[in-house]
Amino acid sequence: MHDQRIERHISGVKDKLEQSNAEYDRMLNEFTQTINTFKDEIFSLEHIFVNATTTGRVVLLQDRLKKQRDTFMDYIRISLRNFRKRFEEIMQYLRESNANFRKSFK
Repeated sequence: MHDQRIERHISGVKDKLEQSNAEYDRMLNEFTQTINTFKDEIFSLEHIFVNATTTGRVVLLQDRLKKQRDTFMDYIRISLRNFRKRFEEIMQYLRESNANFRKSFK
């Protein structure tokens, strides 16, 4: 019975860690897609910059690029912050679970 409890506990910890790893992989895939989309949008503006005839138009395009960059960076920051928060919650849960598990043997 003792061995079964240990195996269940280890299995639960392993499942939580695999869940966290899967979430990390999803986040990386989303980042890759977002980065590729962002790069494509930026590269698509190149011909507009090259063909801009007035300084005012270049300044408007520059402002547009800054807004796109800021939006992109905000998305990355928020995603990382949320991932860190969820990861810390999982780690706290595992720490508490391990502490309770060890207490149950005393």
